[in-house]
Amino acid sequence: MWVTASVSQALGALEWVLVQLVLNVRARTAVAFRQDLAKAGINIPPSIIESRKWFRAFRCAPSIAKHHDGFGGLLRDRLIELGFEEDLVREPIKGWDYDLVDLCFTLQSAVASQLRQDLKANGLRVPASILESSKWRDLFTRDQGELPPGAASIVREGSHCNVFRVAEQRRELGCHGKQSLH
Repeated sequence: MWVTASVSQALGALEWVLVQLVLNVRARTAVAFRQDLAKAGINIPPSIIESRKWFRAFRCAPSIAKHHDGFGGLLRDRLIELGFEEDLVREPIKGWDYDLVDLCFTLQSAVASQLRQDLKANGLRVPASILESSKWRDLFTRDQGELPPGAASIVREGSHCNVFRVAEQRRELGCHGKQSLH
């Protein structure tokens, strides 16, 4: 029974960190893209900024501050708070950090591409000077890996409700702007 509870706590902590990661990368990418567009004299229409899909990315601060050891450090700290032994947590998290960096690049690319598509659907073209700039070129030309379904849902719809299907089947998650930590 204790093992099941421990695994459930660890998965809950992982779920929370991944949702926060996706929301933070989405917000930071959208705001940076908006700033660069503004420098080029292009304002994103209020209909996009205020839309249900993009409001949180543009109007809400990232939900957690940057951790000095990245999101892996955030997960490590959360697992230690839950009572996991530090020695058992530290090594697996180190390897996981590399996967998170790759996920962050894939997320940035997906968010930038989704915002570009939404702008195009509203009649706005992103100038070549931005698309070809060193800051954005790699994001738009990067071979995007497939995002996990929950992350793809957040990128496409802007919502983190019902992100993880397995967790959804095992327990009912309410969507009240917060995810369970346990």
